Parts: sequence; C-alpha cells; structure tokens
Amino acid sequence: MRLSGGNQKQVVSQKDLVQKKVKKLSSTFGNILSDLS
Repeated sequence: MRLSGGNQKQVVSQKDLVQKKVKKLSSTFGNILSDLS
C-alpha cells in the first residue's frame, strides 16, 4: 500500500509539472500573439 501511495504522489507531481509547463507555454504564446497583432 505504501508503494502505491508513493506512485500516486509521483503522478500528481508530474501532472503539476505538466500544468506549469503548459501555463508557461500558453502565456509565452499569448505574448507572441499580442506582439504580432
């Protein structure tokens, strides 16, 4: 049970990292679009 709990934590942290990357990318993309327009 302890191992599965650790795996769940890893999955959550990976999701958080992905969300942060997506937010960074989308904000950067938005800045580029506003610069072009």
